[in-house]
Amino acid sequence: MVLLSEELVLSKTRADDLAEVKNLNLWGSDLSDVSILQRMPNVEVLSLSVNKIRSLQDFAYCSNLTELYLRKNEIADIREVEHLQKLKHLSILWLCDNPCVGASASEYRTRTIAMLPSITKLDNVDVTDEERAQAVAQFKDLPAPSSTPSPSNFAGAITTGRPVAQPVTPKAPEPKAAHTPASAIQGP
Repeated sequence: MVLLSEELVLSKTRADDLAEVKNLNLWGSDLSDVSILQRMPNVEVLSLSVNKIRSLQDFAYCSNLTELYLRKNEIADIREVEHLQKLKHLSILWLCDNPCVGASASEYRTRTIAMLPSITKLDNVDVTDEERAQAVAQFKDLPAPSSTPSPSNFAGAITTGRPVAQPVTPKAPEPKAAHTPASAIQGP
């Protein structure tokens, strides 16, 4: 298992912090663990084709993602696409040459378009209005996109056996207590 590490990301992008990374290209790196993506909410373009990625769970935390290239990975279950449903800016997705495409490429395409209403291009083919209408009609019972990741929204976690990570919400700083000088405190 090859881990996408903070060191690798920062050295490849020359960024000082993961939150600064906007574009990452690590195709053909044998990556299988990309959990570091949970700490990269501002990334906009990810090119991770020709790796060994099996789940799309970690991509759900990349809220500014617009383009995702994942050709030739090991994504076996089409339900993994549900992890991308909350990514409102995602417009380009490449998943071809993954096992999830299966024997019926047209069903895969229709289902993916139905799950991701913001997609304008899938596997380098523009999504037409007619295609989108057909997809929505055919798969009207698919889960609706959610605003935050949660275990109930990620069927892939059940099929992969991988625990579902929860987003980290920073705590607001504690209000500082007013300081009263000792000389102002009156005794009994």
